Amino acid sequence: MSRFHVNPVSGNTGVCKAYYDCPFGDKETAHFDTAAEARTFFEESQETFAPAKKKRDRVFRIGSLEAPEFHFEELAKLVQSFDETTPEGRQGRAGALFASPDLLSHMRWVKGTRSSNKSPDSHELTVDPNTVYVYPIDVYERASNAEANRRVDEFEELRKEYWDSGMTLSEWKAWAVKANPKPGSWELLLNPDLIQSAKPVSSRRIIEAAPDEDAREINWALEPRRAAKGLIWRKDSKTDEELEFPNG
Repeated sequence: MSRFHVNPVSGNTGVCKAYYDCPFGDKETAHFDTAAEARTFFEESQETFAPAKKKRDRVFRIGSLEAPEFHFEELAKLVQSFDETTPEGRQGRAGALFASPDLLSHMRWVKGTRSSNKSPDSHELTVDPNTVYVYPIDVYERASNAEANRRVDEFEELRKEYWDSGMTLSEWKAWAVKANPKPGSWELLLNPDLIQSAKPVSSRRIIEAAPDEDAREINWALEPRRAAKGLIWRKDSKTDEELEFPNG
């Protein structure tokens, strides 16, 4: 009686003609009486053993891709206090890369560096959106103020609120579609080991992402020579070329 198998490379079902060892599997476990049975076995084994695809999404960081060190004693103490209650499976503030969950929020951080002589490099990082968490910056700032002023009970409440408000990047993006939070109002704490890939973000891309009310300032921060000539990159350019942008 003929026995059927499936070639795992081509996926084709066929009659086994091997006299001894079959290259496509043991005759007792990978060979069947009908082609349909062989096909079912092959499809089920693919679902079981095929490696899971990595979930991917993008976040943005300005500056080094190494976690910052906190040299100021008061700041280091605050970070330590926060990390004492970091939920299991989350990244604490110590050892974290602070990133933005979207490009528009990242643009706000870039704007904050405009007074420096050289704006730090920007990077687009690829991460699994279900393993990284986003938190409200204002809650951290209020907790920091409470700790600095020795309001212990208030600090404890705000610290708990901060962690409880955390959402995975997937959850945050689904929420943000409806809530439309202010850009730059949420921060992402990222374990550097969770970065799947990293690439630079061009100044042009950041300028194009900026809303009209911020574009001029961002343009001067990132492209001062072009800005001095009255030029700016904008998405609404029909030819995607330089547009006139008045000085002053």
